[in-house]
Amino acid sequence: MKETKDVACTTAVTISVKCNMCTKEMMTECSPEGNGASIGYNGGYDSEFIGDGVIVVFDICEECLFKIIEELKIPPSRVEYDT
Repeated sequence: MKETKDVACTTAVTISVKCNMCTKEMMTECSPEGNGASIGYNGGYDSEFIGDGVIVVFDICEECLFKIIEELKIPPSRVEYDT
């Protein structure tokens, strides 16, 4: 025999995504995922900048990401998907 009870559950829903660099709102009704990137970095054992076991997560809009890419001494690789 199954015994049941009513349980209230809540779910966290993202309602806003802002660029950590320029504070521009990235999430819209037309683009609920946002035009940008959510970046996470986990500091390794010898990490001097971040620290061992520390995870840094931030969101960056496409415009700010492009500005960072322009500053790179070696351009990143680029993959284009077949449509």
